Amino acid sequence: MKRRLSLFGIFLLLVLLVTGCTSDPAGEVKNALEEAEAQLEIVQEKASSLEEELQLTEKLKEEFIKDRQLLQEKIDEMADGLTMTMADTDNEQVMCLALQAMEMIEDQDFTALEGIADPGTGIRFSPYPYVDGSNLIFTGTGISDFFTDPAVYSFGNYDGSGDPIDLTKADYYSNFIYDEDFLNAPHISLNWILGTGNMITNHESFYSISKTVEFHYTGFDPSYEGMDWRSLRLVFQKFGVDWKLVGIIHGQWTI
Repeated sequence: MKRRLSLFGIFLLLVLLVTGCTSDPAGEVKNALEEAEAQLEIVQEKASSLEEELQLTEKLKEEFIKDRQLLQEKIDEMADGLTMTMADTDNEQVMCLALQAMEMIEDQDFTALEGIADPGTGIRFSPYPYVDGSNLIFTGTGISDFFTDPAVYSFGNYDGSGDPIDLTKADYYSNFIYDEDFLNAPHISLNWILGTGNMITNHESFYSISKTVEFHYTGFDPSYEGMDWRSLRLVFQKFGVDWKLVGIIHGQWTI
């Protein structure tokens, strides 16, 4: 402000020197003063505007720092929760077993798959997210001969048409088990449903005291807006100290 006033004084002195040679020095001085005051007001307005912008910038900076701190706290909280979840011995066993099972499924090694199923309970095969008591269950050699058994089985009914799903085990595998590369699915969850549609997903209530690992694709063709999602869920139950595969559930959008 002192600098602005001194500049104003110099400007006024120059005006007085110049107007001393005019016929109306008083009028010239008055006009010069008015112009100087107008210029001073403009300078003051600009200075005020700059101060407001600076204050706003500082406020935005403070808010950004606060939001970043809150976000970091949330990330840390989620990381702690994930660490606690994965530290659970049962969860670790089930996740490892699920990855092994998916490798067996991808390799069509159902003899090995039989080895991680309970001999008496077997594996229930559900073509859709709603698990039904009528879904077929295979045990023992009924699992290991999945790709050599020529018999045709009724695995339920097709969504939409209601036609019977009459297929050999090998054909069922191609249509309702490994119809996508689930071993390399981009999303895997433990006890968390990823794929949802208009059909009830009931495996959590159907299989008591169980753990489910889901291998999920959100979709393939953007034009379908996610309606072409696919999932394969592997359900495990505990027998004594061991977790066993009891269910293979295929998930997709239904009508």
